[in-house]
Amino acid sequence: MSVTFSIDAILINSTPTLVFDVEGGEVNISNRNAYSLGAVLGFDFGDELCGESDASAFLGYILPVLANAPEAIPAYSYQKEGAHRETDCGFDAENYLSRLADLCVEADRLGRRVVWS
Repeated sequence: MSVTFSIDAILINSTPTLVFDVEGGEVNISNRNAYSLGAVLGFDFGDELCGESDASAFLGYILPVLANAPEAIPAYSYQKEGAHRETDCGFDAENYLSRLADLCVEADRLGRRVVWS
């Protein structure tokens, strides 16, 4: 499962239409990585990983963390007694934060919100 961050749609001829100039136009992150990224940002994406935010407010969470050049979230594995071993491969937080920052800047330029689901 994954969560996709994008710019809120606008209506063109009564049809919801995504409008963006950001390369790719959206940022797709696995659910597990989205929860980890939320922890890094101090931002709650919600239990269902669905929501929206004012673009400049969301960018306000991203820029201070990005300015401190976050390292990749390290890989780790764990095993509960009597259960199979689970491994989290980690991820490149700076890559996701840079892409989300670009998305927020474009959404703000368009006067739109950032949405995720």
